[in-house]
Amino acid sequence: MSKSKILIVASSNTGGEKTHIELLMEGLGYQFDFDIKVCHFGLHHFYSDWKSKIWGNYQIIHCHGLRSATYIRILAIIKNKFPPIVVTIHGFHYAKYPSLIKRWLFLRLEKFLNQIQTCTIAVSQQDYAFLHQYRCVPRTLLYIPNGIPQNNISEIEKKQILPQLWGLKIDPTKHKIIVTAGVYEWVKGQITLLQAAHYLKEMHPDIKYLIFGDGNLYQPFFQFIQDNNLQDTVFLMGNKSDYLAWLSWATLYVIPSQYEGLPISLLEAMRAGIPVIASNVPGCNELIEHNKNGLLFTKNHETELGKAIIYLLENPELAKSFIHKNKLLIKDTYTVTRMCEAILVCYNDIIQKSA
Repeated sequence: MSKSKILIVASSNTGGEKTHIELLMEGLGYQFDFDIKVCHFGLHHFYSDWKSKIWGNYQIIHCHGLRSATYIRILAIIKNKFPPIVVTIHGFHYAKYPSLIKRWLFLRLEKFLNQIQTCTIAVSQQDYAFLHQYRCVPRTLLYIPNGIPQNNISEIEKKQILPQLWGLKIDPTKHKIIVTAGVYEWVKGQITLLQAAHYLKEMHPDIKYLIFGDGNLYQPFFQFIQDNNLQDTVFLMGNKSDYLAWLSWATLYVIPSQYEGLPISLLEAMRAGIPVIASNVPGCNELIEHNKNGLLFTKNHETELGKAIIYLLENPELAKSFIHKNKLLIKDTYTVTRMCEAILVCYNDIIQKSA
């Protein structure tokens, strides 16, 4: 029997969405007999995509992120005949735009377009609730949280990072290492961590900050570090293929985002046994309950973040309790197997109804 063909259309080639798609391809492609291909949407391809007949070769078009979903759904309207569309929302950002006019326009567009797809998948409970609140509910709406593999970094992989830490003049036996990871954009809130680093520098010179990722705000971040003499304290690490090995050296993980879907970077830190501090925003506060399995702080408040960092560093027993609870939470709820099995049910249901 031939494999079912699925085309995944991605909005981004970085961050948690990229990781989610890679895990989905591996889980469904190898375990459940699907032929999955990935492409990235682009307006410069619109005419050729409109003329193309390849869309009919697929049983399902699965869009990740609202940008690719908007593109594909408009294409589906123009072409008239199109395979069933599934949309995974990695954060319903339209509901969180600061501009009321921009929010209203995009929500109106989404209310119209979401009637075109067969199914929408929300990766967080808050996004599921937002879709109902703003009446952007398609024919089928599912809640399928992100999941990650259960394997951890080996001691050999971890030790390979040590010379690179020494190269940054970081000694894990003397320094506290704080890690964050995300695209260098406003929504990820790294500027709040930079400001907290400046706030804590004189009081706690033993704290070092590793900021992984890349993006449009690299130059402003670099300039902030230079202007505030943080060159030996904060390091812009870029994207690293061995990021998880670097993460294994972290004393704390901080996620200072403005808002999230269900952040895979936070799930990875929780799995790795790193105590976490997160901004009290949708997505983060779905995973972290304040003082139960991590600390939450008010977004954009660098002083509050700085105090949370010191509080957790000074309370190692509390940090250990967070680690234990988070490892159980990941094992019980946020596994890649559970995620792929739920999406498999969705795919098979659509394919059967389309036959």
